[in-house]
Amino acid sequence: MTDSFDKAPMADWLNVRNFGAKGDGATLDSPAVQAAIDKAANMGGTVYFPAGTYLCGTLKLRSNTAVYISIKATVLGSGNFGDYKPENKVDEHSSMQTALFYGEDIQNICIGGPGKVDGNGEKFWIANPNHVPGDPNKMKSAGKRPALMLFKRCRQLVLRDLFIVNSPAYTVWAVACENVRITGLLVRNPRKGPNTDVLDIDGCRNVVISDCDIEAGDDCIALKSDSAKANASAICENIVVNNCIFATWAYGIRLGYEADDPIRDCSFNNIAIKDSSVGIGFNSMKTPAMMLSTHPTPIKKGTPIERVSFSNFRMYHVRRPIYIGAGNFHDASGYDAYVRHVDFSNISAIECGPIYLGSVDGNYISDIRLRNIRLHVSFAEVVESGNLEKRFQGTPDVLVPAYFGHGNLPYAFMLRGVTDVSCEDIKITKDPAWKGQRAVFTERAVNCTFNGTALKETDVAAV
Repeated sequence: MTDSFDKAPMADWLNVRNFGAKGDGATLDSPAVQAAIDKAANMGGTVYFPAGTYLCGTLKLRSNTAVYISIKATVLGSGNFGDYKPENKVDEHSSMQTALFYGEDIQNICIGGPGKVDGNGEKFWIANPNHVPGDPNKMKSAGKRPALMLFKRCRQLVLRDLFIVNSPAYTVWAVACENVRITGLLVRNPRKGPNTDVLDIDGCRNVVISDCDIEAGDDCIALKSDSAKANASAICENIVVNNCIFATWAYGIRLGYEADDPIRDCSFNNIAIKDSSVGIGFNSMKTPAMMLSTHPTPIKKGTPIERVSFSNFRMYHVRRPIYIGAGNFHDASGYDAYVRHVDFSNISAIECGPIYLGSVDGNYISDIRLRNIRLHVSFAEVVESGNLEKRFQGTPDVLVPAYFGHGNLPYAFMLRGVTDVSCEDIKITKDPAWKGQRAVFTERAVNCTFNGTALKETDVAAV
């Protein structure tokens, strides 16, 4: 794998200025940089950005190449969509139509730092007239826009030690890739920016992510399994994430929601999440909007998710530290997925909201283990409109989370439509200002225990 710049012979380093790049931040340098990439591919070399600001449209990556952005260099995405290659269209139904760095069906690629990649995102956004007060995502797409990095069906891919800012849309989007290493990324996307996910791992195998510090306007890490975009089976499996810091108004870590192929065999360890809507979130479901044939990722049956572990987490000011939602939110048939064999251990959630595990129309969540969980509930709950299941023990004015995990939760720990959930060494405290109850609520909860006590299938138990 091409991942060691210091071992590459300097004769194999190709300075983009020698190919005509100006680095003045005003001249479009992508034709010159592309010439350097094409030359490097022929010799297995490294494309080198010295100090300067390089304004670029799409840069098409080649096999057996490395890109090194020096500490005083910035690759600046063009604010003109016409500078991005239309043949690299992502999806006809999505506003994301291309990318700044693009690779398809290639192998042995490395992009590294310690320089900066600036996506120039605000050039592609406008104020959102439907903005909901309190939601920091104040902008929406102004039309077609690029992702920052898109890799489709690539192998042996390394991203390391980069400073990334202002992505117009998805930041790093890996689709049906294998053997991926992402380490040492510092990412600062404005929270007001729409769809500025940072790491979208979509139908990939054998991925290691470590030592990243991420602030985003959408999910920090999203694991997906979208066979439509991969044009093949898109099982997402063997994903390891270690030693990261996440902050976002959306999900710190999200599994599922888009597409129907499995997500399995994933491990997350030593993670800090702060100031977020959801810390760890599972979405295995069918929803009306996602079933439309015109949607970029139409759902037919839901996402099977299994064999996933989370250990050594620290969360602060997270509205929903753990959320699992599964089932059919559309009609009475067709859901064929589940969430099962999931472990949570050594998790501290301070000044956070309640924990929720629930399937809407059946027992699709099973074999869940929660151990050594400290939950201090104080996050102010706000009743929101849209995407909410207005049902709670026959009381229509109390809302519970539907497929985004939002809604007003009156209890600290809620289990609905689950089987074989074991909760051990769980400590719950609450802030005096929190309006809800420090209690465990169960509904259709089969064979579940809490701190050694069997829970009734439907009950409210004080803790």
